[in-house]
Amino acid sequence: MDPDSVMRLAQVKDLLSGQSFFDLTQYRMNAPIGLEMHWSRLIDLPIAALVLVGNTWIGPEYGVPFALTVWPMLVLLPVLVAVGMLAREVGGTRAVLPSLIFALACPRIAVFMPGQIDHHNVQILFSLALATCVVISHRAPKFAGAAGVLAPMSLSIGMETVVYVLICCAWFPGLWILKGSEKARQMASFALGLFCTTGLLMAGLQIPSSGFNARCDVLSFAYAPALMAGALGLYILATTGRPTSSQLGRLAAVGALAAVCILSIAAAAPDCLKGPYASLNADLRPIWFDHIPETWSLFTTWHKDIHTALILYPYMMSAIACGG
Repeated sequence: MDPDSVMRLAQVKDLLSGQSFFDLTQYRMNAPIGLEMHWSRLIDLPIAALVLVGNTWIGPEYGVPFALTVWPMLVLLPVLVAVGMLAREVGGTRAVLPSLIFALACPRIAVFMPGQIDHHNVQILFSLALATCVVISHRAPKFAGAAGVLAPMSLSIGMETVVYVLICCAWFPGLWILKGSEKARQMASFALGLFCTTGLLMAGLQIPSSGFNARCDVLSFAYAPALMAGALGLYILATTGRPTSSQLGRLAAVGALAAVCILSIAAAAPDCLKGPYASLNADLRPIWFDHIPETWSLFTTWHKDIHTALILYPYMMSAIACGG
């Protein structure tokens, strides 16, 4: 249904045809050299598995249609579960049904239609699951650990969710600054999950495929040292707490830790502080990048595609109003 899904299918087919799991080069682009993709194998693997299941259960010619049909629905199911859990936590049982209706009526539900195997639907899932874990963690600290696991996994799939991850990374330290030891367990759980998962993703995916390169558009050594250092620092602060008995002391400690993380990114890849696509060739922006709708702000969308703006933004505003 869209070029990205076609490219994802090509990547999955190459994997099934014997291309190395750690070779993310797409040889159909920039031939004959190829182009190294920033897409994650975390999406390719389940789709490839569904193709094999379809080939085995239905027939060799039905594996791909089976995967194209089933995968978006498999992603939609936990999305609806996350919406329901989040609604119940915030508004009680009576909020669940209206929230599910809003979710199913959302124009973006199209990314869960058969054939949509790009990573956007999974990013929606991870973002909702992350929000759910953050909200529930106030009464169940183990969900803070789950948030720490989900945050780097979301970044590994695509850097589009970096804003949500940054909010999450600020949430737990913020609560700890305000309430101290009462929120230390949540922050420690989040930090532990963030540290371990980032390390595993780097060791299991990034290092074997791209080495120790610092790239802005993927979870690489531009960001991983900062994430792991920040997570380790938060864990130490949460479990010791000696120099942070006052709010001012906790604020100073978290501020110093944030400065260390920013300096780490600046040392590894200073351009990445400007955003995931800071290193994009300037000549490509006016002829390609500026024409991608998902990169547009509200005002740009209103100017370039008023129909999309009238569909998406009033819907979101009405949902926020109902939530309030």
